[in-house]
Amino acid sequence: MIHSSAPGKVILSGEHAVVYGNPCLVAAISLRSEARAEVAQEEKIEVVSDVLGRQVFGLEPEPGSPEKGLFPIASVAGSVLGKAGRGRGLKVWVSSQIPPGSGLGSSASVLVAVASACSKALGLDLGLDEIAKLAGEGEKKVHYNPSGVDVEIAVRGGAMVYEKGRPIERVAYPEGMKLVIGFSGVSRRTGDMVRRVAEFAESSKDRFEICLKSIGEVTSRMRASLASSDLAELGRMMTLNHALLCLLGVSTETLDGLVNSAISSRALGAKLTGAGGGGSIVAVCPPGEEGEVARKISESGGVPFVVNVSSEGVRSWAK
Repeated sequence: MIHSSAPGKVILSGEHAVVYGNPCLVAAISLRSEARAEVAQEEKIEVVSDVLGRQVFGLEPEPGSPEKGLFPIASVAGSVLGKAGRGRGLKVWVSSQIPPGSGLGSSASVLVAVASACSKALGLDLGLDEIAKLAGEGEKKVHYNPSGVDVEIAVRGGAMVYEKGRPIERVAYPEGMKLVIGFSGVSRRTGDMVRRVAEFAESSKDRFEICLKSIGEVTSRMRASLASSDLAELGRMMTLNHALLCLLGVSTETLDGLVNSAISSRALGAKLTGAGGGGSIVAVCPPGEEGEVARKISESGGVPFVVNVSSEGVRSWAK
């Protein structure tokens, strides 16, 4: 049986702006998803999830309900089967350390792992670009107009500046860098929040353009501070970024409370990460202070995770 694993992510700057062609600073984290795959003799695709249960699909999967369930996973497996040739099926198991709807790239992480595991199980030697393309098609079945950044970071790991239509730029970061994540416990759909920002862009063009320009400047400064290990400046820019996301209308009272709790503790800065409307915040701290910030987030009703920035993207092994 083939196993594949892929990381989740935090967006340090540029969420929503990336959908409109602006740069986004993103980092892989040590929370990961795993997929296992094996070839089946019956011409069907069976998907088993530790959260969503079991569903069986034909070789050309179709969504079984408006909620889609495991359909995006089956669609990626079906696409891989199409490359390998029909006449057989696949059985796929998926699990994840990443809470769904948390803004930490859970769906992209799962789909990248699925594409990798299925291709290896079928004897295909697909490159990272092909894995990303297959997983990206699955992401379109989960989210409205995804930027593609979640898939790219799950495939490649590390930290990067991502901009639609441009080569990925790798970004240096301090060795052993840790971040503190606070999950609000409120799941949300990325597509809903992307639509909300699109409506704001249409109704308030001038304010929207000012926000985009400001977020772009913040992203540039954060990239430089990350590469130079200037965590204090990184934190200041993260907090400013959060204020700009509030102006876009994607924060919530709960997320604002978690950001304030982190900053009032030992964090150098904090912001929501991902689409907003729920999901998570991310905080940067002086080394050694992560536990105190995590404790404060927990006291404020969040679910804390202390994570490493992960250099490792998707990986596979036989077992």
